[in-house]
Amino acid sequence: MSVKPHLAWLIVVVIFITAAPVAAYQSTTKKEDEAKAREERRKQALGMTDEIIKNAQALRLPENRLRLLLAAASAVWSADEKRAHLLIKSAQESLNELQAAIDSHDPQYASLDSLVAQLRQEMLNTVAQQDPELALEMLHAMPQRNGGQPPSASFEAQLELQLAQRLASKDAARALDLGERGLAKGVSYELLNLANTLHATNREAGQKLFDDILARLQTENFATNRVAIYVALNLLREWSQPHNPADEPEANNTRFMLSDQAARNLCGTILSAVLDNSTSTSMRVPAGSTFDMLRQLQPMLPAIEKLQPTQAATLEARLADMQRFNEMQNGPWVKVQEMIKTASVGEMVSAAGNWPPEMQNYLLQTAAWKAYNDGNTEQARQIIEEKITDPRIREQMQENIERQKVERLIGEGKISEARALLPRLASDPERISYYIRLATAALSKGNKQEAEQLLNEALAVAGGRAENYQMLYAQLMIANTYRALDVSQSSAIIESAIDRLNQLTAAAATLNGFDVQQYFRNDEFVLSNGNPLNQLLQQIGAQLSGVAEQDADRARALADRVERLEMKTWLLLRMLPALLSESGSSSTESLQLSPRRFSQVTPMMLTGPVLEKR
Repeated sequence: MSVKPHLAWLIVVVIFITAAPVAAYQSTTKKEDEAKAREERRKQALGMTDEIIKNAQALRLPENRLRLLLAAASAVWSADEKRAHLLIKSAQESLNELQAAIDSHDPQYASLDSLVAQLRQEMLNTVAQQDPELALEMLHAMPQRNGGQPPSASFEAQLELQLAQRLASKDAARALDLGERGLAKGVSYELLNLANTLHATNREAGQKLFDDILARLQTENFATNRVAIYVALNLLREWSQPHNPADEPEANNTRFMLSDQAARNLCGTILSAVLDNSTSTSMRVPAGSTFDMLRQLQPMLPAIEKLQPTQAATLEARLADMQRFNEMQNGPWVKVQEMIKTASVGEMVSAAGNWPPEMQNYLLQTAAWKAYNDGNTEQARQIIEEKITDPRIREQMQENIERQKVERLIGEGKISEARALLPRLASDPERISYYIRLATAALSKGNKQEAEQLLNEALAVAGGRAENYQMLYAQLMIANTYRALDVSQSSAIIESAIDRLNQLTAAAATLNGFDVQQYFRNDEFVLSNGNPLNQLLQQIGAQLSGVAEQDADRARALADRVERLEMKTWLLLRMLPALLSESGSSSTESLQLSPRRFSQVTPMMLTGPVLEKR
């Protein structure tokens, strides 16, 4: 049966009218569900914050309490600023407690006093990220300890200028005033950074500070302020480098550039300080710095000849003297370096026999790499196998070439070819790192099956129970990538690492004061002190943060497996930002792990320190 045209159009209209409210309802429902989920996560995070505060108050070490409270304040600041301020106040009380408890007769007095200064700076940095003005108030209200001596004026001035940079976008006048106060104490990199920061938000204020810096450099006392001459050199170097005219408008919007006249004046000041013995003592560079100044001026010689032609000849003579001195000090190495710049591969190989063994090896290695980089792999192989006699160096060169092949194939997106070369690499951590990079590349192409195969191969190399920190870090990096495929498999790996953390922590507690030093104090693990166990805790925390983005309850259950209260509380802290984010990462987002994000996972990251006897 046929449908008349006008009836067909009527059916379409009816369907559209009926479907439109359904679609609108579904969209509204989805937004409401997302809002409810965000609010639930927010409540969960704030409840966890209360638990963190309670746990922190139960700890014995003031520095542990302070670091936990600071991190909690930073995490909840945007969600509950009032609570964040209370946490900062509690952290200050812990700092005061630690400072008051320091006994000048304690054998660890110097390290504890240094710890107070470090914690003070951590507190200021945390507050400055959210409220620079409050951080300035705290800076002035909490004088720096310096072994019982008055605070270091230069250190305090640096902190003040760093805070002024954060304040620049909110209050340019206040930031400029702080800059001028700092300039009265001498030119510094912080001042130049402040001028550039102001330049981006308030051009007039930035220009004023920059002009005042240039004026101060003309009269600065380089004998007492060594930083000033390096600031001047950096400004001159930036001016002397060729600029693309198309890029200059953008550069001028972000950084100050010297005018030609200002460059001429600054160049004269620098040359007088470095070369002219008639210059007043205060304007000369400190003894021992002249060679370093000359090395930095050498690449700028063409620009200096245009700016200060009368002084350029003197500079050239001094540079020639420096070159002769270097040749006397370094002997034939200078000539070898010159040969490398100009000689062909064949010329380097032929000349190698004329040099002592150590230089001969250096020339041959350089020749092999030059051949390889020129695309002549066979010539590189012949040099390595036939010319290099040291078996250790020969093996290292062969491994490096295999590594370069893998890198090239990864860069070309040839995952299968790169994968086939990985068994040739000698280091397990390095192989694991490459498996992870290849899995990430496969994920970016949407090939989840190949990514899973690569991660399974990485797990096979990593083994089961990790016997050293290298393998623990490797397993956690595998878990990090696995999370994009299967959060339960990722969690299983993290769970195994947490169990190992508990075992290592118990062993370290037993050995503390015997074979292990400074892991525990007053029977409490010292957070953030850089030991291998702490590094492992940080790695686990990073993984739990990622799990919390997808499954907060699962992440919480993993954290609860940690036996020590201070460690568990630190892991809860690492989860807070994920719970307080506007939206957790969806499965689609988690699959889009870019190579850039994962480029941080390198073989060096998988070679962490091993717990050793000391």
